[in-house]
Amino acid sequence: MEITAKRTISKKPKIRLQYGEDYKFVQEVVSTNKLNTVCEEARCPNIYECWGRGTATIMILGNTCTRSCGFCSVNTGKPQVLDEMEPVRTAMAVKKMNLSHVVITSVDRDDLKGDYGSKIWAETIKQIHHHVPECTVEVLTPDFQGFKPALETVFEAAPEIFSHNVECIERISRQVRAQSVWSRSLDVLKQSVDYGLLTKTSMMVGLGESKSEVVETMKEVVDLGVEIFTIGQYLQPTKNHLPVNRYVEDEEFEDEEFENNEIDDGENDDVSDDSAPTELVKKATVTHVLKSASIAAKTDRYTIQITSKRFLKDAQQFSQNMISKGYDAYIQKAAFDGNEVWYRVRVGSYDTYNSAKLAADVLSREIGMATWVDFVRKVQ
Repeated sequence: MEITAKRTISKKPKIRLQYGEDYKFVQEVVSTNKLNTVCEEARCPNIYECWGRGTATIMILGNTCTRSCGFCSVNTGKPQVLDEMEPVRTAMAVKKMNLSHVVITSVDRDDLKGDYGSKIWAETIKQIHHHVPECTVEVLTPDFQGFKPALETVFEAAPEIFSHNVECIERISRQVRAQSVWSRSLDVLKQSVDYGLLTKTSMMVGLGESKSEVVETMKEVVDLGVEIFTIGQYLQPTKNHLPVNRYVEDEEFEDEEFENNEIDDGENDDVSDDSAPTELVKKATVTHVLKSASIAAKTDRYTIQITSKRFLKDAQQFSQNMISKGYDAYIQKAAFDGNEVWYRVRVGSYDTYNSAKLAADVLSREIGMATWVDFVRKVQ
């Protein structure tokens, strides 16, 4: 299946380049610590905006990738020798920038047959947690060839968010990222979910996908238990890369076709459990709709999710511990397709997102864990 550009659809967005003191500060920290960033290596057009806000995505394991994806401008070739001090320098840069949240990514290192670079990944996470304990770590990893011990090495380092991108819909995956396997990416995400990590994935649009294929992709990852899904417009980094098929307007995510393709996260109306304390388990259902490149529930109240457990007894233990500390914690049972059940530990109910976010930030600092705001699920 070839991806061809349609030259008559939409127009290329104009991006105003601007930078100030914050941009220069990030540039200095990155340079001083001899770090790579995906912002630079992938020629991201948002670099001025992001660095201008004092944020950057740090890229570890060098600046040369062993794969050659059709959308990515990171150098391909024989990578450099591993830099064992890179994790420490990365942590020092995070500390210097006084970050409360950092995103770490890397090139693919298929040349490292023993662990595919997972040990450097784990050490980077550990160093950031050690030197900047108040900073949450989000990792955007390669697939490590699906090698389970490598994935577990990263999982055990306990990143607050584990992310691996599917990048595009399945139909065009082989052309977009020829050396990757769609099913393997799904397996990586599933292993992260099964381990109990907050799991995220992302994809690009503008490469020849249809709206229904986007919705189907979202359904597929939601069924795995992935809780964060983001969508971004593909921009051609050079003329040697895949052409842009079209520029997707924001309004497209709000039209009837998307509204009518609701995503059911598999939550069952009957979520009661006789073995669970009634004061901890709440019956809930939710309808998910696609809007503004995200999944949102139809409700008008917000809550804070702390964790999700595979087994009820683990969720009960965690919830009881939170209650003993004075929090109004509760458990939401979520049944997914295939009768797989997860137990989400949540706290509070808030009128607005801002009030919930403020409470979530305080809670994260108090308990030393990443939390996130979600919609309250409608109680039956």
